[in-house]
Amino acid sequence: MLRIFFRDSFVYTLGNVLTRGIGFLMLPIYARFFSPEKFGVIDLLTVTGTILAIVVGLEVHQAVARFFPEETEVTRKRSIVSTAFWFILLFYIIFFILGYFSAPLISQSLFGKTDYTELVRIAFLSFGFNFLYYFASSQLRWQLKSKENLLVSVLYSILSAIIALGLLVYFSFGVEAIFYAQICAAIISLFFSVYFSREYYGLVFDSRRLRQLTSFSLPLVFSSLMVYAMLYVDRFIITYLLDASQLGLYSFAYRIASVVGLLIAGAQAALTPLIYNKYREEGTPEGVAKLFRYFGGGACILILTLFIISESLVSFIGGSEFRSSGALVPWIAISILFTGVTSFTPGVFIEKKTRIVVIINTISFLINLTLCYGLVQFLGLEGAVYATAICSFIYFLMYYVIGQKYYYIPVFRKSPKKAL
Repeated sequence: MLRIFFRDSFVYTLGNVLTRGIGFLMLPIYARFFSPEKFGVIDLLTVTGTILAIVVGLEVHQAVARFFPEETEVTRKRSIVSTAFWFILLFYIIFFILGYFSAPLISQSLFGKTDYTELVRIAFLSFGFNFLYYFASSQLRWQLKSKENLLVSVLYSILSAIIALGLLVYFSFGVEAIFYAQICAAIISLFFSVYFSREYYGLVFDSRRLRQLTSFSLPLVFSSLMVYAMLYVDRFIITYLLDASQLGLYSFAYRIASVVGLLIAGAQAALTPLIYNKYREEGTPEGVAKLFRYFGGGACILILTLFIISESLVSFIGGSEFRSSGALVPWIAISILFTGVTSFTPGVFIEKKTRIVVIINTISFLINLTLCYGLVQFLGLEGAVYATAICSFIYFLMYYVIGQKYYYIPVFRKSPKKAL
């Protein structure tokens, strides 16, 4: 297990380094073209799309991740993947039509004016293509095709960066350049993702299989909404209590802090399908515990480094206009860390205790909403990062304590024999 994990984790981490590295290289360019307010607009639209994608897709991709590894016959695997894909495609067509006609209302609700109506429509189109791409690229992970997943993720990042840069520099586009670039990159990367898993896609739609998938995923919709609400409620509170420019500073700091996501995303991408495939094996709990200890040590070193260099790093990348966001970076990194390491506590997911997942996520959202609303009023942007860091720790702690009852991971001591 350790060998497979480190192999796939290295590939996924390399992919994240390359894709996030491209994002970091683009930050100084974006800082030249976009003010903090424009950064805030991009961030708020992106967060809105992420939350809406949960409702529209009904979290069916999570059901595919759970049931796909358990099937042994290709025809059954194809039934799972194809049914889920066509279901999601249909729902996203409906989603875009509704979004197109309700764009003025959405613009008014998010920004207090209808000036961004056309931008909302472009963004909604990008949301649909991006989630289809996300579904197809995730399928490569469920098949343990880490190299193919690396290829399509890097391709997506390169294409979106080059196209956005071209639109900004040569065609004088504004914020919409980001979403047009994502649309083009998602379409091309979707094609290659499907091609690499072509044996599992076809003109197959099994209503019985769909009921199986949705019976697992539907309880997770509300749960996932609560997770993303917990993660992103700070954006909406900042916009409501402060303004879009402050949200832009926060968003810029978040992009710098996402360096921690390089470590987390690579580990998650390799670990989740590996656990679902091997959790019944006797040595898996001890293997996960070792990985957790290695991961925790590396993450602590990285966050301590950010406390030392974050302000200088932000000034270097964003210039004086974004300098004040430097102090936010390490605290955001801590939040990213604690929300990410729940992959090492898979008990409630292995036992399919989706009701417990809903309860944990709802409690976490309410904690963050309360803390963030109170602290932002007194401390401004720093209040938002403190609140989210505290909430993220509580979120992880709940998953760890409860998950141990269902699938014991001997992080600090050897596993009891009954858990093996």
